[in-house]
Amino acid sequence: MKKYLFLAAMVAALVSCSQESEPTQKKQVSFSVSAFTVNQQPMNLPCRAPILDDSDGQALTDLYLFDGKTLLVHQTSDQDDFGTISLQLDFGQHSLSFVATRSDGLSYENGILSCTSLRPYFGKLLALNVDASTGEQNVVLQRVTGMLIVNIEDAVPANCAKVNYAIATRYTDLNVETLAGVNGAAWNSDVSYTNKVGLTNQSVNLNLLAATYGTAYTTTVTITAYNSGNTIIAQKVVENVPINSNVKTTVSGSLFTGNGFSISANHTWGDAESVPY
Repeated sequence: MKKYLFLAAMVAALVSCSQESEPTQKKQVSFSVSAFTVNQQPMNLPCRAPILDDSDGQALTDLYLFDGKTLLVHQTSDQDDFGTISLQLDFGQHSLSFVATRSDGLSYENGILSCTSLRPYFGKLLALNVDASTGEQNVVLQRVTGMLIVNIEDAVPANCAKVNYAIATRYTDLNVETLAGVNGAAWNSDVSYTNKVGLTNQSVNLNLLAATYGTAYTTTVTITAYNSGNTIIAQKVVENVPINSNVKTTVSGSLFTGNGFSISANHTWGDAESVPY
C-alpha cells in the first residue's frame, strides 16, 4: 500500500511540475497604424506615417495601445518607430484599443485616459485572436472627438469686455475600452473681447467626447457677455445641443440683439476649424 501511495505521489509531483513549467505560447505581432479616416475617407498625407497629423495639419503627439485596461505601449512622436508597433502577445483573444491624440497633460489610470486640455482623439477597437498564423495588422483610426462651434454673428458692442462660454456637461476623459467619454462635468471659460469691438462672426471651437461613442448626447450651452465692471450685458441659453463623435455642431446667432441662436450639425466633418483651447 505504501508503495502505491509513493508512486501516486511521484506521478502527481511530475504532473504538477510539468504544468508549472509549460510556457505560455506567444506570437510576435506587428501593427501598422499608417492612416486614419474621417467618415471613411482615407487621408493619404505625404509623411512617413499619416497618423502624425490630424486633418487640420496639427501633429499628433501620442499613440497608445491597450489590451482591455492594460496599457501595452505608449509611443510619442519623437520616436523613430512612431505609428509602428511590434510586441509579443499571448495566444488567444485580445480586446485591443488604439488611441492617438495631441491632447495636453495626458495621464492614464484604470482604463481612463485623462488630459488637461482636450485636442482631437483618433481611435480603433480591435478584437484579435492571436494564433500561429497571425500576421501584420493594418490599423485604420477614426475620429473619436466631436467639435462644438459657438459663433456670435452680430457686431461686438463697445462696452463688451469679455464673453463667458459655458457647457452644462462636457466629457474630456476617455474610456479606452469603449472610446466613450466619462466623468462629464460642467465647463466654462472667459474670452477677452476688448480687441473685438465692431467685429462680427466671432467664434470659439471646442473638442468634446460623446458619452457613448458614435451616439449623440445633448447639453446646454450658455453664452454670457460682460462689461468691464463684470456686469452682464447680454446672455443667451441654448438647450438640447447635440454632441457626437466625428460631428461638428454649430451654435450660431445674435448675442447682442433680440434674435436667437440656432443649432446645426455637420456630419461630414468639412473643413477643419482652429482649436484655441
